[in-house]
Amino acid sequence: MNCFRCGTPVQDGTRFCAHCGADVSAETRRMISEERRSSDGILETMRERLSATYDVERELGRGGMAVVLRAVERELQRPVALKVMPPQLALSPESAERFKREARMTASLEHPNVIPIYRVGDAEGLFYIAMKLVDGRAVDDIIQTQGALPIPAVIAIFRGAAAGLAAAHERGIIHRDVKGGNILIDADGRVLVTDFGIARAMEDVSLTASGMIVGTPHYMSPEQCAGRPLGPQSDQYSLAAVAFQMLTGKVPFDADSLPAVMQHHFFTPPPDLATMRAGIPRELVAVVRRALAKKPEDRYASTRDLVEAIDAIPQTAEERRHGEEILRTLARGGSIPKIATNAAPTLATLSPGVPALGDARLSRVLAAARATVGGGTGTAAALLALVLLLILGGGAVAARRYFGPVGATHRAVRLYDNGKVSAARALFTRLANDYPRLPVPRIYLGRIARESHDYATAQRELQAAVQLAPNDPVALREMGSLMYVTGRFELAERFYRRAVARNPNDALARGYLGCSLVHLGRTTEGRSIMIQAGEGSWSRCG
Repeated sequence: MNCFRCGTPVQDGTRFCAHCGADVSAETRRMISEERRSSDGILETMRERLSATYDVERELGRGGMAVVLRAVERELQRPVALKVMPPQLALSPESAERFKREARMTASLEHPNVIPIYRVGDAEGLFYIAMKLVDGRAVDDIIQTQGALPIPAVIAIFRGAAAGLAAAHERGIIHRDVKGGNILIDADGRVLVTDFGIARAMEDVSLTASGMIVGTPHYMSPEQCAGRPLGPQSDQYSLAAVAFQMLTGKVPFDADSLPAVMQHHFFTPPPDLATMRAGIPRELVAVVRRALAKKPEDRYASTRDLVEAIDAIPQTAEERRHGEEILRTLARGGSIPKIATNAAPTLATLSPGVPALGDARLSRVLAAARATVGGGTGTAAALLALVLLLILGGGAVAARRYFGPVGATHRAVRLYDNGKVSAARALFTRLANDYPRLPVPRIYLGRIARESHDYATAQRELQAAVQLAPNDPVALREMGSLMYVTGRFELAERFYRRAVARNPNDALARGYLGCSLVHLGRTTEGRSIMIQAGEGSWSRCG
């Protein structure tokens, strides 16, 4: 079978995709299939709501963040792509405003390597971006069918994407999800970077189906894996990973699990390009190597400097013309002769305290991590597995960085349980600021805010928690409770169902799932579920 999000082949029984981190378990595939069927009305809905402005024709595709529709702008008779945020992402007012603000900032970019955005809109609660419809192909699709690309084509794509990113960075816009799928080549051979700002908007969105993390693991910088603030150097790292893949047909760091990929980003030097493919100019090797440096300060001071470094790679005018010709051929669906490359060498870790783990040992680490988090497969499980990996590898100093917040979290929970809510809130807030990848502080901050009737804060914190741990039953239940007390019973039902699916013994989630159904008019079904849950506060419902 293939991953529903990125299309990478995955073996039966696999819990998550090693390429993009999406949950691909049988249960999740079933739930996503159901949600996608329920969201198939987006095409008809957008046809109706945008009929005065667009003739919406058909769906072009969909991913974890958006559904893409083909449309024609009526007044100008201009074909456009409408990127629509699915309703199940449940944008909060703050997230919606961020989404529109980031999209407008991108629309203000007038650069030949940035895909033009024509409009940002809200179709009665469905947020969308109207952008240029590109007749061409994405770089990841080209690599998948072609493998390694000729040097002139690699330089052309590398340079074009870097120039587009540099223009964005100079306006304060960080992409956060640079990968081959977000770099398009049009039929004229022009390189276009797309999807600026969408990953940023998703950072506090409630992801109810895909089980993904913001960013794509094979291309994420070390600081992005660690949840630190991101600057232009993070996009440089991601773009260099794409360049490495274009040169060799392979990503620089690959493994059979998400935590193992993260370990490589943190500790493993990238493979030597010269050993994987003959004839790569040493200047190109040096640019890719520098942009893949582990520390942001060791990369380029600005992305404009990266563009200048690429421009300094020796190339004749004929080689440049040849690169442009290759891009036009590939973008129009043509093919070129395959390029031979060597197998990637065995990855060796940078730190002597964190050796590379064999498959059997890594499997034991992952099994222990999953058992500890109750079978979870999302970001929480990945981070915990990385902790165990560090310990078993002997990386005590690195492990302490992850274990540092554990004791503080336990103290904060005890404060909350003992009724010392203000002290608990202060400690959880500090934990959330110091360790932005931890979901537990966000869950408790959301619960405390809900109990204080500060529903806007509760939604912000719980959306962050669900984003960090999409399969955590407590995070899902708490989000369901927020939806319930604010009268959004359809969303409450969705979150409670997901919580019960992941923890069938959660009587609270089951009981209030029944209550939600009663409020939705499905009394018989709701009361039956409440009876299954037993006696509790939900028993007074309906």
